[in-house]
Amino acid sequence: MKLAGKIALHLLLIFAVLVIPPVIYDEVARHVSGDSPWLYIGGLTYPLYIGWWMTRIGHPRIRAILLHLLAYATLTWALLLMVDKRTIAFVLFMPAAALLPCIAMTVRRAVQKRGDEARTHLYALLLLIPFALFLTGLIFLGLAMTAMQGMRW
Repeated sequence: MKLAGKIALHLLLIFAVLVIPPVIYDEVARHVSGDSPWLYIGGLTYPLYIGWWMTRIGHPRIRAILLHLLAYATLTWALLLMVDKRTIAFVLFMPAAALLPCIAMTVRRAVQKRGDEARTHLYALLLLIPFALFLTGLIFLGLAMTAMQGMRW
């Protein structure tokens, strides 16, 4: 890729990350009343730039693990946006649901007899499981604290 193309790509990604979220916020604010999490859906563009930099990492195992971590964080954020009064019962399962793509990649590579890639996805899964357990614990504590009278902010 020529230097002008690289600069153009960086400018496009930076433009997407800096301009799209406020524009989406303004548009959604017109249609949503109150403090809805949908106002922050533009934040889903943030992983674009860091994801591009992660694809530039030379070591494939490190690159795959970091991309799984980025996908996990992005999917968890997207699932949090979908929470409302009807779906609040599923909040505790969101960190586990965000692990499904990593599990699917691990199983797929194992079925395809691609041992090294399956092992890489398994390592990523083993790193993500503690994150999922920690987030589940935080969500559980948050839900428990909202039931306490003095903890509603």
